[in-house]
Amino acid sequence: METDFLPEIVYQKLPKILWELTEPFTGREKDVVLLSSLGVLSAALPKVYGIYDGNKYSPNLYLLIVAPAASGKGVMNKSKVLIEKIHQYILDISLENIAECESEKKKKKDLSIKCPELEVKLIPGNVSSSKIYKHLKNAPHGILIFETEADTISVMLKQDWGNFSDIMRKAFHHETISISREIDDKFIEVRYPQLSLVISGTPNQVKPLINSKENGLFSRFIFYVFND
Repeated sequence: METDFLPEIVYQKLPKILWELTEPFTGREKDVVLLSSLGVLSAALPKVYGIYDGNKYSPNLYLLIVAPAASGKGVMNKSKVLIEKIHQYILDISLENIAECESEKKKKKDLSIKCPELEVKLIPGNVSSSKIYKHLKNAPHGILIFETEADTISVMLKQDWGNFSDIMRKAFHHETISISREIDDKFIEVRYPQLSLVISGTPNQVKPLINSKENGLFSRFIFYVFND
């Protein structure tokens, strides 16, 4: 199956940062870098939002690049540079705040002091559903799942403790998500979850992730499919 490339005029109109990132590439790889960059940046625009049908929506996107192995889709990794420094900055500050709090707790010998939880911007697809709730709760400006192998997520969705398909579907519309567990007396509620997904995989890797067009997850993704 052969599909058209994005029109050249699109690249002529790009902001400087995206033009510089895509300029070294041509053809299919250029399209992959641009689209994955838009997916990555959708997790880094906290002050941008729109109103649709009376509801507030942030620009978070779900992107799925589908192509055979060794077809060049791995070039999407180049777009990760747009968010890595943001992720590291947030992580460093979070670790510093946690360390200071733990030190203060030991110093005062006061176990009642509640320290902040870890905050990140970028998380792996190999994550439990419970942990995603925590990451979304602790990230006021949202998180990004970036995976070059779709089956990393597919494997998690097969596990009872790792199936976060419902979280992805609800988070797309920023619907409130919550979890309550009796075992550790845990209750987490996220009123406005912001999640972005940038994923690539082969057709066989995608089938376990979205096994039906009627699955609500299917309609939430932007698909870029090719077999050159």
